[in-house]
Amino acid sequence: MNFFDRSLHQNGNNKEAKNGHQAYFNSGFSIGPALAGSELAASDFTALEARWIDGPLALAVQLRRVDSLTGAELVGRKSGNHAGVAIPYFFPGTSEVREYRIRRDHPDMEIDSKGQVKPKQKISQPPGRGNIRSSTSVSEVLEKCVNKPQAQWTQADKNRVGRSLRTLGWER
Repeated sequence: MNFFDRSLHQNGNNKEAKNGHQAYFNSGFSIGPALAGSELAASDFTALEARWIDGPLALAVQLRRVDSLTGAELVGRKSGNHAGVAIPYFFPGTSEVREYRIRRDHPDMEIDSKGQVKPKQKISQPPGRGNIRSSTSVSEVLEKCVNKPQAQWTQADKNRVGRSLRTLGWER
């Protein structure tokens, strides 16, 4: 079943193909495929640590390293360098990948209104996709994503999750 329009499709048949973009989308009819890409490199863990994502968390959420061709295929893009860290999104309550987003190593660059050069589309996703969820909370992330009991939460944990959510574009 296609999550977006509630239509049924077999493995390779995907409504996304109509617009010329074929993003990786698991219809749920196949038994969990192996995750795309390879294990993260030591440099990936170092870069993730700078963004407050430690090694155990990166492994728990199953982040993967992908080359440009694999990354572009996962998010249905035809141009640009899409090498980077693949972020799998799973169907609720399952281990099956719904789709991927890619944190690109070398995003395209653009000039903003102030004349400054800045990265464009650091996170690459399938065309037409916005946020998968419309709301969340710091406590929900700590409880359900980090699996940390409430008694062990520190103010630093809450601040770290809050900064991460703001970096991803979430607002209060």
